[in-house]
Amino acid sequence: MSDEGLIKMLKTLREFNNVHITQTFSLDSKQVVKVCCLENTNTFEITNLTNNTVTLVDSLEESVETIQLLMNETNC
Repeated sequence: MSDEGLIKMLKTLREFNNVHITQTFSLDSKQVVKVCCLENTNTFEITNLTNNTVTLVDSLEESVETIQLLMNETNC
């Protein structure tokens, strides 16, 4: 997914931060990353599903970088 596509998706998650919406990213049918916006905040919870580590990020740009990094690590 392009950076612009990720930013659009993250903005949508932020816009609807009063409900629980989760976006999951898969690679070769394997779920790799899960992203949600914490309720009533602008903070993204990014979960690496390969080792279940969680990163909290406030910045759209940093969130995109984190998601891309996790996807690229899994793709190697």
